[in-house]
Amino acid sequence: MSEIASDFSGTFAQKLAAAHRGGERVTADVSTLEALSRDQVLCIQHDVVSALSHPIAGWKVAALPDGDLISAPIIATRLFHSPVSMSPEVYGLGGVECEIAFRFAREPVPGIDGFASEHIIEAIDGAGAAIEVADSRWASKFAIPRNG
Repeated sequence: MSEIASDFSGTFAQKLAAAHRGGERVTADVSTLEALSRDQVLCIQHDVVSALSHPIAGWKVAALPDGDLISAPIIATRLFHSPVSMSPEVYGLGGVECEIAFRFAREPVPGIDGFASEHIIEAIDGAGAAIEVADSRWASKFAIPRNG
């Protein structure tokens, strides 16, 4: 990533971390977010998590219909166990997604050709229902592109 792109990503990361701490939303032009590369988005994600200084409790991973794979860390301060009552600052926009959560007994070990389904399945210790409270630090809320 170029130095200009790195500075740009760092600025976004700082704004998002501050918004997360204070409950505000960050304004960004949707076309600017659409122009971000996958590397820039992952750099911003990493920098926000680092700036928040919270341990990662898990990961959200999704295989999209177009074949793309996406992932995002779940920070420990945002992982709740049922029953739970959340403040409006946490509940945010009020969107929810039904999920299946997997608990791993060990880290999956790839084969010679990388990961195959059996490598993942062998490492799973359990599964259960989960609810993701969908929120965003972006002022444009849910009208952001996948990379944002």
